[in-house]
This record gives sequence, C-alpha cells and structure tokens, in this order.
Amino acid sequence: MAWSTIRRATSEDIARVAKARERFMDRHNLDEIAFDQLDDGGYGESETEHEARMYLRKLWRRCMRRALQCDADGIAYGHVGYHVD
Repeated sequence: MAWSTIRRATSEDIARVAKARERFMDRHNLDEIAFDQLDDGGYGESETEHEARMYLRKLWRRCMRRALQCDADGIAYGHVGYHVD
C-alpha cells in the first residue's frame, strides 16, 4: 500500500487532528491503547468485536477528513495524504 500526498501538513492541520482525536476518544470512551488498535488486524476477535472496530474506524476516518478539510486518510511524514492500493 502506497501513500499519495495531497499537500504539506501545517501546524493547524496537526492541531485539528489532535483535537479531533481527543474528542473521538472521549465520545467513544476509548483509551490510547484501544484507539491505536483501531487499525490493527484484530486477530482472534469475535465477529461482533470486528464489526464494532470497523464501525469505529469508519467514524474516525470521517472525523479525520473533517479535521483536515479534505478527502485524506491522515498525516504521514509531514504531509496530508491518502492510501493508494
């Protein structure tokens, strides 16, 4: 999977993403570990747990796009971008 750059990340982008992350974690009652596991493979989890994780991942991606004000998956290496298959 490759990363395609949309634009260089600004300090405002980073601050908006950090604030969105805090709000998301508070709203969905997640700690740092649970939040970081949203993108993990989820080996050994039940179907219900898998569906819940996928739903939270979908919600987080919407929050990320709203925070970055573009169709992006996140910030990597100082650039706003999205994954390319």
